[in-house]
Order: sequence, then C-alpha cells, then structure tokens
Amino acid sequence: MIAGCLAGHFFAGKLKKRVEQIADLQLFLSEAERRIAFSAPPTDQLIRSLCEDSRFATLLLASEYQKLRQKNLPPGDALAEAVRIQKGISLRPEDLRLFSDAAKQLGTTDLNGQLSLCREYRMRLEENRILAEKERDRSARLYQTLGLLCGAGAGIILV
Repeated sequence: MIAGCLAGHFFAGKLKKRVEQIADLQLFLSEAERRIAFSAPPTDQLIRSLCEDSRFATLLLASEYQKLRQKNLPPGDALAEAVRIQKGISLRPEDLRLFSDAAKQLGTTDLNGQLSLCREYRMRLEENRILAEKERDRSARLYQTLGLLCGAGAGIILV
C-alpha cells in the first residue's frame, strides 16, 4: 500500500516539477530579453551568464553548456542541447522543442528581432505552462488516489 501511495506521489510530483521548469524557462527568456535590451551582450556571454545565474539552478545548465561549447557547438545549439540532455528534467517534448527553437535563434537577428523572439517564445511557453497547470490540477490527485488504491489492492491480494 505504501509503495502504491509513493508511486502516486512520484507521478504527481513530476507534474508539479514540469510546471516549475516551464516557469524557469520563461524566466530565463525574460531575463535574456532584459539583458539584450539593456546591454546587448554577445550571444555566448549572454547565455553563459544566464546559465550561471542562481535563479536557473534547477535547470542545471552551466556545466553542460560549457562542455558543449568546448565541442564547438554554436551558443544557441549548445543551450538547446544542454536543456535536452538534463537528467531529472520533467519537460515534455513540446516544451523542449519550444525552448530549443528559441535558443537556436538567439543571436541570429538584430536587436529588435532578439527582443521579439524572446517575447514570442515566452508567450508560447506560457500557454504550455497553463496547460501543464490544468493537467497537474486534474491528474495529480488522480495519480495519488490510483497509487493508494493499487497499493491497497495489492495488500489485499497478498494477505
């Protein structure tokens, strides 16, 4: 019964973590937009400083980004790949694809293009975050209840 309950909490936790990680990606793009608007740093410097920012520590990007840059990947590609290969990431493929598309386009247009890129992908991630919150609200309790019921059922069968 305890194992079923723990499994339910695990899956509910993954839904919660997805919402938090999408919010972190939105904040990442928001901060990129702010830094581009005020100082317009080179793309590699921008991404490196964002990866090292403690607000994005849950994404664990800094070390992976550095390794990928050492392999001569362009900054945007390295960022996209660093997010994609992270262990413990609860993002869905559509979330990763959105962020990857945004990352790969960083540094490819003029200043106004960069700002609108960040805004556009932030808004798209907002749509995903809202859907993820609805799914979390709808499914988290279901996972916990199913886990408890499966655990209780297994306990009855074994006794």
